Amino acid sequence: MARYSFSRNSNKKLLEQNKVFLIVTEGTQTEPLYFDALRKDFRIPTLLVVVSPAKHSDPLHVVKEAIFKLKGGYFDQYGRKYNKEDFDEVFVVMDIDSHETMSQAMAVIENFNSNTRNKLKIRPIRSNPCFELWYLLHFEEVFPCNKNQNEVIGILNKYVKSGYKKSENIYTQIKENMEIAFSRSEKLRKLSHDAGDVYTEVDILVKDIIANFVKKNVN
Repeated sequence: MARYSFSRNSNKKLLEQNKVFLIVTEGTQTEPLYFDALRKDFRIPTLLVVVSPAKHSDPLHVVKEAIFKLKGGYFDQYGRKYNKEDFDEVFVVMDIDSHETMSQAMAVIENFNSNTRNKLKIRPIRSNPCFELWYLLHFEEVFPCNKNQNEVIGILNKYVKSGYKKSENIYTQIKENMEIAFSRSEKLRKLSHDAGDVYTEVDILVKDIIANFVKKNVN
């Protein structure tokens, strides 16, 4: 695919006017669709979503992909290159579910963040069991319990028109309930104490995006 040509000065101006968030996701459909819709809805030019290679879609490889992008730079869909000094925040979005590499992923993050040479820190955004829990919290309150991904999606199916599919973007169906999803997510984290309890941190990332971009880009 041909790249658009941008001058160094135009890209520099874009970076000066906007913070740059790099979001690396485990999912190849659900998370990118959601954050891309959020970006378009609030007209955010420098919200960059990178999908970890599908054959390695587990927490450890998501973290490694983020570090790789920080070291090697990243080209967006318009051909603009971002180097590590251009990024203001870096997030890794991970599902706990049945993955066995979450503890390893967190150890790599801790090691990276504790290195004083790495001024930019990687912020983990976890969901147990899956990202779809964030969607579900737009529709109903969820209390601490132990549910797997299929169970969460099964409940979500009751609310989504024509049934929930990972390949379909449901942002427009849920965005009006974002505020209540924030409060439900926060409440759920406070109540969840057991290792297997469901919770999500996606609201933390979405709030950060809104706090850093919306006032500047929405008239």
